[in-house]
Amino acid sequence: MGARWPAAALIGLGLVLAGPVAAQSTDDAGLFRELAEEGSAEAQFVLGQSYDYGEGVPRDRERAARWYRRAAEQGHAEAQNNLAFLYANGTGVPEDLATAYMWFLISAEGGCVRAENALEAFRDRLSPEEKAEARRRARERGWENAE
Repeated sequence: MGARWPAAALIGLGLVLAGPVAAQSTDDAGLFRELAEEGSAEAQFVLGQSYDYGEGVPRDRERAARWYRRAAEQGHAEAQNNLAFLYANGTGVPEDLATAYMWFLISAEGGCVRAENALEAFRDRLSPEEKAEARRRARERGWENAE
């Protein structure tokens, strides 16, 4: 690979130019994969989107979930939201409404408006016991407002 851009600069430039980013080519996917494997949550999120939508790579929702999860565990609110939707719909992961609710809670706390909206629509799909389980699991992940 030629001259290497710092991950934040490369990803930031993509966000400014294109809005939400997904790899547009196999070369892009390779670069994002390298950055993602180095631990960049933003690159992990972008790679998750790439697999989720089949942009620059073959569509693979299981791989999307794995990359979203890696970014989500680092606190990436959009990745948390996207992972929650995968769990809510059983896409790439087994359907698990309590896990989906947990990730929506954490994502909303991180400022993701889409997660806040999803929580409103999602609240009636869970029993009080399932919501309590989701909050307990969110607390285990360090979410402060799980009550």
